[in-house]
Amino acid sequence: MKRGRFIIGLLSGLFVFCLSAQSVNKELIQEERKKTLWVVDGVALNDSVFDYTLEQMQSDSAAVLASRVLSWVYPHDIESVTVTDSVSAAEYGFVNCNGVVKIATTFREPILFIINGFITKSKEKVSAGEILGGRDYIQHIVKNELGDIAEYGITDFVILNQLKTGWCPQRVPFVVIMTKLPYYRTEYLTGRYTGKQGRKSYELELNADSTYVLSKASPHKKAISPEISDCGTWSISNNEINLISSQDPGVILQGCTVPLDTVRLKIKTFKALTLPKGSLNNRRSVTLKRRYDDPDD
Repeated sequence: MKRGRFIIGLLSGLFVFCLSAQSVNKELIQEERKKTLWVVDGVALNDSVFDYTLEQMQSDSAAVLASRVLSWVYPHDIESVTVTDSVSAAEYGFVNCNGVVKIATTFREPILFIINGFITKSKEKVSAGEILGGRDYIQHIVKNELGDIAEYGITDFVILNQLKTGWCPQRVPFVVIMTKLPYYRTEYLTGRYTGKQGRKSYELELNADSTYVLSKASPHKKAISPEISDCGTWSISNNEINLISSQDPGVILQGCTVPLDTVRLKIKTFKALTLPKGSLNNRRSVTLKRRYDDPDD
């Protein structure tokens, strides 16, 4: 009888021990699942690229370790590395983390866009945190820089973080964008374009400061006006170049400069534009081809 009670008591104790061990093990597993919240330049990274312990980020080599992950951020770009407890994670809307690592950098660079094969830089410089913020942050930058690109039908959108150019890694990621319709930026089209219709010659100068000069010259001696010129500002929309004449009286009175109604040139390619019929009293549309006066262009 006593032996039976002893066995029952032993089994009960073993059962309680197992439950306690499972509870402790569960707590340890939950603790291990807690992640470190990384905040770079004020941007909280939900899916972090870092895999260091809090102790490593409290060491003297923290800046070097961080720069190894951020191949385009050098150790001297890292201004400070601060480790705080999990309470401060609440201000970023995060809970259940084992600590917060805040990294401040001096890194500010423009992003490089490759749009349908053409490389261009963003006008605004972005921080390391914004680059690491993921697709949502990058798309926000793209929207600010290329506000109308969605209208051209984006077919592909890829972020290349580790692309190397030459001997050194690129300092910023490339954002590769492909669109259904041709997409042009101002820098693609600046330059001088010329064309002919019969004996009349046409010339268009598109400047980087968004100004233009459009002119038509005729060698015919009986021409009422051997040369007509127009100037103003230009912009791109819906695969067309809009020429808006200057209304400054001082400009209009110079030579044979005359203000025109808004002229819309069709972009055939970045090397050829179509001047529509009637723009400078031309009877037919005229193809204006880009001129490369510099043999190295």
